[in-house]
Amino acid sequence: MPNPNQPESQYSAYKARFKAANSNAFGFLMIFMDNELHAPESILALVSHYQSMYEIDPRQPWSAIEERLNELKVKGEFAASMARDAQTSIENLIGGMRPDEVAAISNSAVKGKMDHLFSVTLAKPLNDKNVTFDSTIEHITGEQLLAVKQEREKRSQEKAAADAPEAAPTGDNLFNVEEGAVVLNVNFVLSPVSGIPIFELKTGDRIMVKIDPASKRGSYFIDLLGARRDNDILPVPATVNDMRIGKTNEHIVLVKIGEGVYGRVSEAEKVKIKRVDPGTDSKAAANMQQAIQAAGLKKQAAAGSAAGGQEERSGSRLQWLLYIGGFIIFAMLLLIITSI
Repeated sequence: MPNPNQPESQYSAYKARFKAANSNAFGFLMIFMDNELHAPESILALVSHYQSMYEIDPRQPWSAIEERLNELKVKGEFAASMARDAQTSIENLIGGMRPDEVAAISNSAVKGKMDHLFSVTLAKPLNDKNVTFDSTIEHITGEQLLAVKQEREKRSQEKAAADAPEAAPTGDNLFNVEEGAVVLNVNFVLSPVSGIPIFELKTGDRIMVKIDPASKRGSYFIDLLGARRDNDILPVPATVNDMRIGKTNEHIVLVKIGEGVYGRVSEAEKVKIKRVDPGTDSKAAANMQQAIQAAGLKKQAAAGSAAGGQEERSGSRLQWLLYIGGFIIFAMLLLIITSI
């Protein structure tokens, strides 16, 4: 019998990790359901070729899993094309369901049937007929959801306050960079097999990073360097410039992206970072350096054009004053002559 003092669950989260052994694909599916409307509020399917994706335990709280999945998306640690196809397949499946079938997604009694249905649905995008699921359903009250939102807002405000010194137009409060240099927040591009371990990094190493698009400055440089394709942020080559060990033993690394443009990243995990491939990444590095230089030349040209325009306007005003003065002198002379 239900406990009358227990608040009713207004939401449910279907959380499932899955793997397709034949195609070496690992992923996570989370469907956040509104139990009152019997409709999904959000659907997120993420797929990777790294087994670390399968290490996300579906028995963790939904909020922690959601943050982890969004973090992987920002860092680009997923197979974009496969994840997009998986997401579309699940959305199309649920979009074609009857209301009672959609409601079954949050029903623990038929969880096994839903696992099988989702497994069959993902067989095509994962190119594997044997997709195995490990899932659980978490029921959530409105009060719990509100508490999570408030906690996230609090952390977001605290992070904004902590990052305020780094948001200055130039410079950095930890590393020494030249006056006028720009320091952007970046993320490492990981390569678990052939990458260089973070603890082996040294000054001068050439690695790949992604500029964080969260700030307007970051987004500007992403577009300036041509590092955006559709909704994906592309990796950019960079050179390790300096390194520090933080208070909690995290690695804080300063990389140089181009002349006067740096990136800063903090990483607590023992990750392996993708090296620059001379065969494929050198051209991109050259193009980006040209874009940075061109941006500087444009500023100089704009300043010169403004100064030139001001000079031209000053010359034009002087010329008109001379005309007017000459006319006045001529009129006075004419008046004197006629009076005589």
